[in-house]
Amino acid sequence: MPWRPAALTNARTFMNTPLPPSFDSYQTGARAVSARSLGTLALGATALAGLPSEADAQISVFTFPNPPNSVSAFGSNMYLYFTVQTGESSASAFSGFSAVMGAAHNTDNTVVSAAIGTYRVTWAGVAGSPQATLSSFSPWASISGAATFFRYGLFCYASYNGSNVAPGWDNSTAYAGFRDVLGDGTHYGWAKITTSDHGAVVTLDAIGFNNVPGEAIAAGQTVAVPEPAASAALLALGAAGLAAYRQRKKIARAA
Repeated sequence: MPWRPAALTNARTFMNTPLPPSFDSYQTGARAVSARSLGTLALGATALAGLPSEADAQISVFTFPNPPNSVSAFGSNMYLYFTVQTGESSASAFSGFSAVMGAAHNTDNTVVSAAIGTYRVTWAGVAGSPQATLSSFSPWASISGAATFFRYGLFCYASYNGSNVAPGWDNSTAYAGFRDVLGDGTHYGWAKITTSDHGAVVTLDAIGFNNVPGEAIAAGQTVAVPEPAASAALLALGAAGLAAYRQRKKIARAA
């Protein structure tokens, strides 16, 4: 029977649920897991003729337009397992999953929802009680080692009036930041997430993953930023094109 967090009879029990002893078996071969989720898309910088190209697929982007892509505190889908590096997702645990989203309600109908990391993936957040709250990033905000990362990041905790919803996550769409520690180093990424009122329903819209270890990523970034040398070459090409255009105009006027 696949492992999943304990039923959310109360928030504290859920947030302190340990990972299974056999968790390493899920991580074995994670880098070789094929992306099976819908809408998998890898975007990289386009190589220009005569210019050094960026690393292929430096930024990988995975979209989740269809179920399973959400969790509901009052529905049947309480957990969403996914892999930040490949975009694979499932309502059940699978080999190589690296993160989980969970949502449920307490006996008094208050809500708890959270993004959960593994021993490898952690989420940018703010320390709090009973657990850290998930940081909300605006588009193009930098996600890097400057952030503080936690295994758990709460969207909300025991909330029914919005008072305990983490900033930026009440009935909104925002970006969460994560880091993934692989064999070649630490990788940073973003997750675009939509929440309903009080965080009762949490939907994973997309993930962006920087394949270059140690390099920051901007929230929502989908393509690599050109290196200075490439940027200078682009400017040179533009200047050459403008000069050629002006020369053609001169010839046309003289004819």
